[in-house]
Amino acid sequence: MNRPRAPRRATTPATSTPTASTPLLTLKAAAAHFDVHPRTVRRWIEAGDLAAVRIGSVVRIRSADLDAFISAHLQQARPVTSSVAPHGPNKSVKSKVMK
Repeated sequence: MNRPRAPRRATTPATSTPTASTPLLTLKAAAAHFDVHPRTVRRWIEAGDLAAVRIGSVVRIRSADLDAFISAHLQQARPVTSSVAPHGPNKSVKSKVMK
């Protein structure tokens, strides 16, 4: 008895056609590059933020597309501000003294 197949998810087309000399990364390798879970990389692909190539049932990411993803996000990057107070007591909070 054959089960109906779920429709395949479309992947974003790569910026150019991959060739035999184009290095292709696995989801795991791309995730390791960013220190994130492979599922996060898959979400970026499904959202259209990161281009990927489907070869049969396997998804691969061109290193050039990975570089383009990094460049696009560097341009959008905002400075990281710390929410941690500087060393020492917090001047905005007055301590109550019990009498």
